[in-house]
Amino acid sequence: MSAIVTKADNQSNKILKELAKKLGASVLNINDDQYEDLSNE
Repeated sequence: MSAIVTKADNQSNKILKELAKKLGASVLNINDDQYEDLSNE
């Protein structure tokens, strides 16, 4: 399994979420602190 992490404005996030679900992917929400932890690794 692989993952793509994106950070975008609310409208773009909504579009990306809908697209991911249409493609059969799981969508998880993370907060800014969790995003920073992932981007620093």
